[in-house]
Amino acid sequence: EMFRTLFVELAVEHVNNNTSILAGYKLVSTPVMDSECDHIKSLDAFFSSVVYATDRYNVIALLGCGCGVATEPVAEISHRWNITQISYASGSSVLSNRAQFKNYFRTWPSFKDIVPGLVSILKHYNWTRVSFLTQKENL
Repeated sequence: EMFRTLFVELAVEHVNNNTSILAGYKLVSTPVMDSECDHIKSLDAFFSSVVYATDRYNVIALLGCGCGVATEPVAEISHRWNITQISYASGSSVLSNRAQFKNYFRTWPSFKDIVPGLVSILKHYNWTRVSFLTQKENL
């Protein structure tokens, strides 16, 4: 938690000090809130830190959530406030639906998009047997 907060603060400071990035804007970070990969907690965090902050700030973007279960409900409604959501780790393929998740972007590819790269690695090393461990939860 401490490192996440530190990284966010460093990134905000870097952007605010560089006049070639987002000229005319000043980024302000809200306290980091952990959704714990829970859809209810993620929606609560969204309304607490973003929607209710609009009376003090012009909220234009949200960084997070980290897993698909928490990301999907927030990504589905954030466009209604014209808020862009950027996720750093959600790999759920469901989130690739641009019609449903209009203002959602990610820095991590969907799990579906990772498959061609994995196949290339398997072919490159002539691996004929491989095992994958998975889980039901969308991450």
